[in-house]
Amino acid sequence: YDGFRIFLFYLFKKLKFYWTLSLERKDKQSLCEFLFYSRSLYIVLSSMSTILDKNLSNILALKFKDITKKTQDILASENSNQDLLLFLSDEKIQDLFNDFDFFIKENSFYEGDCKDRFFKQLVAL
Repeated sequence: YDGFRIFLFYLFKKLKFYWTLSLERKDKQSLCEFLFYSRSLYIVLSSMSTILDKNLSNILALKFKDITKKTQDILASENSNQDLLLFLSDEKIQDLFNDFDFFIKENSFYEGDCKDRFFKQLVAL
């Protein structure tokens, strides 16, 4: 289980790295990487909802889905620089980062002892 927690932490750190890079560079490549990691976290959280704490994982998955959609919209728009800065500096993203950090570190991260189901779902991903 700790390996999975480390994996989520790695995805989260990469997401934050590309968030910072997107704010600094304001380029589409950094934003595409940000999109990749936000989508990855959404997929993992929504796929593992039977193993992880259901309330937190579902709420976080929906927030990552929203970020993914908004990022895709910005990449498709022509006024992407202004929209990008407004989106990435939004307080909602910082709140999501804080919530996810809490989610990874809390004791009730997993829903009981579901080791067999955990590995089956991880392999299925």
